[in-house]
Amino acid sequence: MARFPNQNREFPARHYFGLGYPRNVFRHLNHFVRCRLGQHLQRRSQRGWRARKGVSLYAHLERLGLVRL
Repeated sequence: MARFPNQNREFPARHYFGLGYPRNVFRHLNHFVRCRLGQHLQRRSQRGWRARKGVSLYAHLERLGLVRL
């Protein structure tokens, strides 16, 4: 404790909790993961992956078990 006497003044807790909600970060991360999984499905074989009629990539990935953040 003696080594860091001004720790609270230099790094107050309000900066840690004042960053807001992580909604935007989670949304961007979900988008990135879905795009990468879609690219993987396209590249995993010579024929590539094609969705069935009426099924989107998002619906297919959720059916496979992808959970959004």
